[in-house]
Amino acid sequence: MAWARPTAMGRSDVAVVAVQLQEVAKDVARLEHEMAEHRKDHEREVRARLQSRRWLIGIAVAVLAAVEGPLIGVLLHVHG
Repeated sequence: MAWARPTAMGRSDVAVVAVQLQEVAKDVARLEHEMAEHRKDHEREVRARLQSRRWLIGIAVAVLAAVEGPLIGVLLHVHG
């Protein structure tokens, strides 16, 4: 459709534009829904990563305590 002044547009042109605007509104609504779902997925992934890191830190602390505790005891026994 060529650019025209609004007064030069016929009823069928206005109807076509109205249908296109309705389709755009539907597309925007669908996109907003998809973005909200994406945001929720992202938040779930962040929570899962944080929980995994907490477990990893806990395991690392436990391993250090298990290894360093006896090592310190042996070193103190050797020097003492």
